[in-house]
Amino acid sequence: MYETVLTYLFGAWLAAMMCYASRFMPTRNERRYWTLVATLVMFAFPFFPLFEGDSAGVRYELAALGAFFALLIASRWVAALLAVVFFLHGSWDLLHLTTAVAVEKPDWLARFCVPFDWIVAVYVFTRQEAWRKGRPGMHPELQAVFDAEMSQAREHFHAGQLDEAFAKLERAHVLGQRYVGAHTLSHVWMLRVGIKRRDLREILGQLVRIPSGALASGFGLAPTGNTGGTNVPALTRMPIADDLKPVLDLDAQGPG
Repeated sequence: MYETVLTYLFGAWLAAMMCYASRFMPTRNERRYWTLVATLVMFAFPFFPLFEGDSAGVRYELAALGAFFALLIASRWVAALLAVVFFLHGSWDLLHLTTAVAVEKPDWLARFCVPFDWIVAVYVFTRQEAWRKGRPGMHPELQAVFDAEMSQAREHFHAGQLDEAFAKLERAHVLGQRYVGAHTLSHVWMLRVGIKRRDLREILGQLVRIPSGALASGFGLAPTGNTGGTNVPALTRMPIADDLKPVLDLDAQGPG
């Protein structure tokens, strides 16, 4: 009983300390930090039943992981969903302490995570307004150039000029990859081109790059200059076209 109480208290204490420390981060970095914490917590749990040979437990954990991961991606647009991820993960931890979800994993870990997840959920929920105000937007000139490239790509696409459309999407990808919405939009249209071409490699590649690209933008890890198609490695930095450099440099100075 004594150890059980200490485990709950330690989870609550660590959550409080991490929340306090994160207040000293820039708002943009704080949001990335808690997204990273949620990601690490989610991906760690399926390994416990896997190591114990609990196949049913692995299925439970992977199903939960899929749901949490979908919410985590959506939280890039709706900050409150990040709080929902932590709250639901804490509830999932609580179920592990009952017979409702019998999974081979240490009980002390579930007891630690319940207060940790719920306290972080409350903290993250209270921070969403600060994150929204502190998030820099795309510079107006960059937005105008990005919109123009996307508009031309759509015109080429509807005219059946798929090579020209894809070339415009590559330029749009270079321009917008720092921003989740713009980055995702360019990949969605690349997927449409792949479907139109019946290019299985492009279709599969874009289905992977749509969610992974959103996360890369959210964490600030998108490789500079990468054109986004499956004809180039996803993590490779590439030279930026000379006519795109000035507007990207302008955007790097601030939202205007």
